[in-house]
Amino acid sequence: MTVKQADLNGIQTKIPVTVYRKSFDTAFGEVKDKTEEFKLTLEFAHKLKSLTANQFSTENEAAVKIEDTYKKGLHKEPRFLALGLRALIRRDDGIFKFVLPYHITE
Repeated sequence: MTVKQADLNGIQTKIPVTVYRKSFDTAFGEVKDKTEEFKLTLEFAHKLKSLTANQFSTENEAAVKIEDTYKKGLHKEPRFLALGLRALIRRDDGIFKFVLPYHITE
């Protein structure tokens, strides 16, 4: 996932976020890489960033709200589903994890 620093520092309500899936081989052949851009709220983009930087317990109310926002929005987006990615926010050993690298570009 890639976000521009200028967008994170901006005042817009929605900012562009890029999600990239690498190519991979299957028994049926190669699945090509694919990139999609999504508009996320600035607040949600910051919250996803906090999930990558901090460890939150699955009991943490704020982290549960982040997961709910993800499941109600981006996770149901047809273009996101077409990328073939599993859930980006997962619960693992009692901790929330954001599984994509979160890159901030200039």
